[in-house]
Amino acid sequence: MKAYGTVSQPHATSLGYLSSAGVYEDQNAYPSATDIPNIKIFRFEENIYYANVDMFKKLFIKRIGLRVDDQIKAMNDEIMNVEREYKLQLAKPSNKFKNIKRHFRKENETIQNDEIVIDENKILEEKNEKIEEVRKKYRPNFDHIIIDCSPINYMDMMGIKTLIQIFKDYKEIGVTVLLCQVRPTVYQQLKRMSYMDVAGLENIHVSINDAVMHALKTRATRDSIVYLPGSPMPYVGIENVGYTGAADDDEENDDTITKSYL
Repeated sequence: MKAYGTVSQPHATSLGYLSSAGVYEDQNAYPSATDIPNIKIFRFEENIYYANVDMFKKLFIKRIGLRVDDQIKAMNDEIMNVEREYKLQLAKPSNKFKNIKRHFRKENETIQNDEIVIDENKILEEKNEKIEEVRKKYRPNFDHIIIDCSPINYMDMMGIKTLIQIFKDYKEIGVTVLLCQVRPTVYQQLKRMSYMDVAGLENIHVSINDAVMHALKTRATRDSIVYLPGSPMPYVGIENVGYTGAADDDEENDDTITKSYL
């Protein structure tokens, strides 16, 4: 007689702020949990490893509501068109068209000694402004994604590489990915795979609230007032308490990280 095991489909959810309790909960289970403006909070309730990394990506896309690959491709295609347009403007005019250009020259062209002189600095400035406009066009209506790692006990190489790629992809469209509630064992796995070298230690936080505070404080440098639903949100929070000194490789600091997190 053979016994067949079944593998349940991993569960993922979006979290919202439950003001009555001051905590972040599953929005499906708690309909009154509200979104934090410009912030997405995602929780994957399973380990991330080779066997379910595709499911992780699928659920991540579903909960965040954005196919970042398509967004990046469309943005880069438009930027390439801008680059080509301004490259033509920087091209030196041929003798054949000099006389024509003398009568139909653009604002960024002047004539010196019967030669057309192109103001390259002005053209480059215009190009950079146009590219920035394109980037703004493709930025989503949120600027931070917080991944709650509290249910995750293990990540393998493929899982961590996926997180690194997610961080890089979203950075291209102006979104910062933050990790929070990372277990000590997972933290060490991230460290061994150089996740912090890519994402930065400042983007790993002890709790969801610390990550939210970090995102809000970052935005407060651009906006005048930052609010949490239902009440004003101060700009400062206890950030990275459990990760102080994590950049060092000595065992003493590793012990400090683990003990302060527990």
